[in-house]
Amino acid sequence: MRIAQTLLNVLLSETPVAIDLIVSKTARQVWTHELGSVPLPTDTRIMHFDNNDLTAAPASGSRRTLGMVIAPCSMATAARIAHGIDDNLMARAANVTLKERRALLLSPRETPLSTIHLGNLLTLSQAGAIVMPPLLPSYIPNASPQEQELEFARHILEFLNIGNRKFGWQQDSPQKTASADASAPTDAAC
Repeated sequence: MRIAQTLLNVLLSETPVAIDLIVSKTARQVWTHELGSVPLPTDTRIMHFDNNDLTAAPASGSRRTLGMVIAPCSMATAARIAHGIDDNLMARAANVTLKERRALLLSPRETPLSTIHLGNLLTLSQAGAIVMPPLLPSYIPNASPQEQELEFARHILEFLNIGNRKFGWQQDSPQKTASADASAPTDAAC
């Protein structure tokens, strides 16, 4: 739940966007278990929705959004979305996001993953979702876990076109551009 907490904090402190927040009953329990008495953030930009209310605004394709992030995403939620089972608002909103061709990011933290889990995540990826497990970036020199969490949250937001990572691959470093031949490709894949 630290990733969810960090993501909400980054959204509130670094972006001007409004937030539709859907928190399942289980997620509330896990939030309390992992974060103790830290409350869910409240802000005038956050609209809270009941996960059981299938008539709420996020259930409609006419509700324009930048996309949707489910962090963390349980394997039960991933299975519901992968198989079109819209029995709660989170699953319905996710399937609306897919059908409207908006960004849907899922951050599953289950480990190890079973073949069934992998199949559901593959189905979601093939449908257009971005599956992004909460693996903290190790490329930031001397970064604390909190700084890594911030960078991961910002990376998620880049997929919604609102992120601004502070670190990342510096493709155009002075050493590389000074010696690069303008006619030769400068990227390589391994």
